[in-house]
Amino acid sequence: MSNDKSSRRSFLKASALTVGALSAAV
Repeated sequence: MSNDKSSRRSFLKASALTVGALSAAV
């Protein structure tokens, strides 16, 4: 995978958004 770095970046971004959403929901 040559775009592993960008893929990981997107994953981290999604994770941050998910965590933020869960924090706001609680």
